[in-house]
Amino acid sequence: MSKSIAQFNALNGVVATREDLLQIIKLAKNEEQKHLVRKLENILITHSDNEFEIELKENAFEVVPKSWLSGIEFDDAVDEDFTGLNKAVSPSDIYQMISDRMVKMIKEASGSGYQKKWKRTEDQYLIPFNFDTKKRYRGVNSLLLTEFGSLPNPYFMTFKQIEKHNGFLKKGSKGYPVIYFTKLYKVDDKKNDYTFGSYDKKKVIDYAKKKGIDIANIYYLPILKYYNVFNGQDITGIDFDLKNFKIGYLAPEMKIDKTKEVERLIIADEIINNYPSPAPKYIEKGNDAFFDPNRDSVTMPPIQSFETLQDYYRTKFHEYAHSTGHFKRLNRDFSGKFGSKPYAFEELVAEWGATFLSAEAGIIWHNNTNHAEYLKNWNNALTYIKEDTKFVMRACTKAQELTDFILQFDESSTPKYLKNVVQKSEKPTEEKEPLTKKKPKKKTVKKPVGAKEEPTKEEIKEASVKPVKVDKNGQYGLFGAKKKPKAKLSGVPIIEEQEAENPVATNKLMQMQFDSLPINEEWQELMQHPAANLKIAIWGKPKNGKTSASLQMANYFTNFGNVLYNFADQGFNKSTQDLWINSGLADNSNAFPDDSDTIEALEKEIATGKYKFVFIDMISDYIRLEKIKPEDFKKRFIKKYPSVSFILIFEVTKSGNFKGDQGWTHLVDAIMTVEDFLIENRGRYGMGERVVWEEGFKKVNPKKYQEYLESKTTDTTEVIEEEQTENIPGPVTNVPEFSFQIQ
Repeated sequence: MSKSIAQFNALNGVVATREDLLQIIKLAKNEEQKHLVRKLENILITHSDNEFEIELKENAFEVVPKSWLSGIEFDDAVDEDFTGLNKAVSPSDIYQMISDRMVKMIKEASGSGYQKKWKRTEDQYLIPFNFDTKKRYRGVNSLLLTEFGSLPNPYFMTFKQIEKHNGFLKKGSKGYPVIYFTKLYKVDDKKNDYTFGSYDKKKVIDYAKKKGIDIANIYYLPILKYYNVFNGQDITGIDFDLKNFKIGYLAPEMKIDKTKEVERLIIADEIINNYPSPAPKYIEKGNDAFFDPNRDSVTMPPIQSFETLQDYYRTKFHEYAHSTGHFKRLNRDFSGKFGSKPYAFEELVAEWGATFLSAEAGIIWHNNTNHAEYLKNWNNALTYIKEDTKFVMRACTKAQELTDFILQFDESSTPKYLKNVVQKSEKPTEEKEPLTKKKPKKKTVKKPVGAKEEPTKEEIKEASVKPVKVDKNGQYGLFGAKKKPKAKLSGVPIIEEQEAENPVATNKLMQMQFDSLPINEEWQELMQHPAANLKIAIWGKPKNGKTSASLQMANYFTNFGNVLYNFADQGFNKSTQDLWINSGLADNSNAFPDDSDTIEALEKEIATGKYKFVFIDMISDYIRLEKIKPEDFKKRFIKKYPSVSFILIFEVTKSGNFKGDQGWTHLVDAIMTVEDFLIENRGRYGMGERVVWEEGFKKVNPKKYQEYLESKTTDTTEVIEEEQTENIPGPVTNVPEFSFQIQ
């Protein structure tokens, strides 16, 4: 159980001070138990007393942190019998189940009997899929289903799905647990000391309207659950058509012959070649493989130093997995010393990230030569896995995040590298006329597999797993040939050349690539896909929440790099100290407050190169006191530090007019206005909004707040089937909130 939940439940019958509740709020924020933060903050906001006598009517229960949801699937229509306790299964029970299974799997992988699993290379797969939805299983589910080995059939199905497809489950078949989350919608009926909850969003809305409850009280909690699935090899009566499915197909181990031309694996190379920019510097020398965060470089021994091609790529994926933790990218903790928990955690993240990347390239995570070496880091983490039941979930979530970062899936769930693999696997087209003749260029048009003659089974397999030799000019050729073969990769679109009217391929602009911040769903509601070096102006009247909004944004941006927050307007005082603490930045090692009050002092600090994001609160002070012009700021800051993002906070008059030269509006990509604790975005990052402070918004502008809530909660297209009460970790209906007396 989370510490914040345990401490909250321990409040029953005691007198707690305001400081006690603040400490639990701080802990709950770190543990992402937002429903707990909501309860306690409501007390502190609505009452000014310093002591509270707490009486809990029902204990709080733990919800899955939202930052973990990227590694597990959301399921709103699961109608399965729940395993485990045959009653409400708490997150703690699920974490314990995962930890126990992981410890067991690692110990089994350390034994000689496990070698039988990975010696088979005929028709084996490394990435598990759900046959009904055709979606990959991700994060911890991928490890739970593959059990560190390969699969004769990559597909899994629930019992209901087997029945749906008229299949039959073999007697005595083994079930595999799959973790997922669903949304429990709730509404607080404070008049009757009652809470109504359901997985059906519409039912909660209807209840609120019937009882005359403000729909602002509707919220949802992500609930962690699990059920069993069965592998396709244990299912009869269903044609899985594996001959045409080669994603994650296991490639045979290939020895490196140091006397011959070096061979390469095309998929593995393309995964690395498509690493998001800026990629770490690559150095090939020596006998050691490592990532240096200070130089942001990956060092690898020459490929001839390895016994097999797979050994080379396993090691390379591991180091590139580490590189994603750099503060320029996903910003993981590199501070741990050898043997410490943070060190073991980062090693496990890199190991499992490399496992996911290797599976993508058809490479199993170990072989008979590196088996013991690969298990070393896993065994080192066993102590922490046993002590901390959430250790595995956190590590798997981070491993999935780095995998998603490197593979860059598009909206159709196709990784970026795969497009290049398809192009390199095609039959070459006719030789093109020189560009000087201005012959119309050709564009690519997707056609489904099957539009032309189908490749043979042997060609499909070879195109999926065979290596690529590199000639003197660095040109790829499948099977060692310099010309591209006829074989096509099954399971991916075939790209045919057709005539086009406009020669867009010669357009330099369209050939350029730009980075964007991989922001999460919550912040995408405000700005969809901002540039990595974003420029934002934030405007707002006094006392409307613009500094609070800016600090919240600063706190989130620390996920991508160091943040400098310049309090040009207020400097350092008790007020800014409280703002810094309340925003969570006080405990954030990537956030740095700054009290520079001159352009020269600020410029000197930025010149250290430590910061990815710079907030100036407020730029209006420099405009007013130092007469800086937009063109000057552009030259001295934006042009001089192109990789730095600048967020400029402006004053406006009481009537809402901007103070200053309108030229400032042309320096930024987005203008965000803050009014009544609601921040709204208009600009190149799309249109969106975000509530800065819900209680404040509701209090100062109840009408607009109601409109905002209705726009967010009346969309009933996402209806979740109501589960039985016994499947909920804690009561759903007739759940009273805790009460308290002011002393």
